[in-house]
Amino acid sequence: QVRLGDGWRWSSWSSSSSLFDCCVPAPRPPPGERLKIDKLTATTARLHWKAFEIAPGLSWVTYRLIADPVQQATGGQGTHPVVATYVLPAQPPEDMLEADISNL
Repeated sequence: QVRLGDGWRWSSWSSSSSLFDCCVPAPRPPPGERLKIDKLTATTARLHWKAFEIAPGLSWVTYRLIADPVQQATGGQGTHPVVATYVLPAQPPEDMLEADISNL
């Protein structure tokens, strides 16, 4: 079964059908591009990157930003990765995107 969505609402589920293969290639960064990071505060950074290349026909991209600690915390609190997820409209690969990640 399938259903379609436009970012605001979903269709009802389709009738059942026989099995079929479906493969959407994963979004990928433009070749040679690197993430740029600006420190805003002691616990917040702003990330800048060029829009990923996506399969034709897609209109939204989910970007998952993960900040993984490289040093162990002192004291008993420990450390853990920080994850932020952004669902953004598809953009041409030359467009720059930005998002903040907090609680670093």
